[in-house]
Amino acid sequence: PDCGDHGQCSSGLSGNGSCTCDVGWAGLSCSACASGFFSSNCSACPDCGDHGACSDGLRGNGSCACDAGWSGEDCSCSISFSAVSPTKLLDPNGSADDRLGNGGPSLS
Repeated sequence: PDCGDHGQCSSGLSGNGSCTCDVGWAGLSCSACASGFFSSNCSACPDCGDHGACSDGLRGNGSCACDAGWSGEDCSCSISFSAVSPTKLLDPNGSADDRLGNGGPSLS
């Protein structure tokens, strides 16, 4: 087969006619990026850690797509949310003040 510019054909008496692709390249004719490589030159993806995946392949851009709850270039920043009661506010004395209409004073 034609191995293109990114592979070598295993031919001759001891060869089997298959392509041995260069690092970063894959496919029968070495014309696709291997997993973990991206863009038209099949560059290595950055490390996206345990909480992300690289946009790889010939059309990939090498950016990390982070799992829900994670952010950052390498998906290493945890996004945490605090649970706060939306109906209770504290007045200056630290007492609960129900200002959203459940029997307490109004906001007007």
